[in-house]
Parts: sequence; structure tokens; C-alpha cells
Amino acid sequence: MHAWLDAGQPIVAFLHATPPRGWREDRLLARLRPPLSATAALRRAGVEAEEVPARGTTEAILAALDRSGATLLLSAGFGRRIRPEVLARLPGRAVNLHPALLPAYRGPAPSLAMLRDDAYATAGGATLHLMDEGFD
Repeated sequence: MHAWLDAGQPIVAFLHATPPRGWREDRLLARLRPPLSATAALRRAGVEAEEVPARGTTEAILAALDRSGATLLLSAGFGRRIRPEVLARLPGRAVNLHPALLPAYRGPAPSLAMLRDDAYATAGGATLHLMDEGFD
């Protein structure tokens, strides 16, 4: 997020699932090592993190898009499916950062499966992919 800001790109909204995993640790990191912290980057951008409820995720994302005027959606570790109604708002501008080398280890928790299979050496990494209405 800091590199994104350093490149002159804005962060206009930050939505997280309930409960936010690792958020407490990230707030501590913001004090100890700001360049490694999402919390520090959001403060720098002047953006408040917004919790997305388990029900009503699509409506919350659409409302955030309306408020912010965002032109790109980046999903990273969100753990919920981004519905077609949201993707239709940003055609070709919705990407997901998946914490495994696809097509291996699809799904919301690939790290646990890679750990179980001792597969980090072959499938560990990240895949940045364009989201569309299809769902694997």
C-alpha cells in the first residue's frame, strides 16, 4: 500500500471483512515499523478502514464505490466472493491478489491447505488476476 501511495496513486476506500484478521497486530506494526503496516498506509492516505458485514457485503461495496468514486477494485485476502453486480461497475478494473500460485490451491484459505500438503515450495506465492463473473 505504501508503494501504491509512493507511485502517486490514491487509496480512496478500504473495506475489510468481519472480523479483520491480524488487525490488532497491524496496528502495533504501525507504531513499530510503519512501512510494513496497512494501518500506517491508511493513516497516510487519510482513509478510515470500513468493516463490511457478513450479510450485505455487495451493498456495502457498492455504497463505498458510490461514496469514493473509486475506479479500481483490488481485493486481497478478503475471503468473500465479489458479486457480479460489483464487477459490472468496474468492468476490467477489478483484480484479486490470491495467496497461492493458481490454479493450485484455490479457495478462501489456501495457506492452510499448502501447509497440510507441505506444498509451499511448489505452490507458495501470489497470483494477481482479473476478476470476472466466473468463479472457480
